[in-house]
Amino acid sequence: MPIITKETNIEGYYLALNDNGQETLAFIDSFTMVWRYYMI
Repeated sequence: MPIITKETNIEGYYLALNDNGQETLAFIDSFTMVWRYYMI
């Protein structure tokens, strides 16, 4: 579970800290309900 730092203007996407404390773009996969991350 990421630590949400900021909502983005894209529905369901958040800026979040991942498990390593790095800021990533995070979103929840609506089919699997698993958090996915993009490095930014």
